[in-house]
Amino acid sequence: MIDKPTAAELEVLAVLWDVEQGSVRQVHEKLSQTKETG
Repeated sequence: MIDKPTAAELEVLAVLWDVEQGSVRQVHEKLSQTKETG
């Protein structure tokens, strides 16, 4: 059985869908604009 993605995973996917292609750094920078990241 395949588990559903977590809320955090969905946020990462949303960023990737928005930019279509990006590095981990780009995803991190985009996410850090709206929430605290580590």
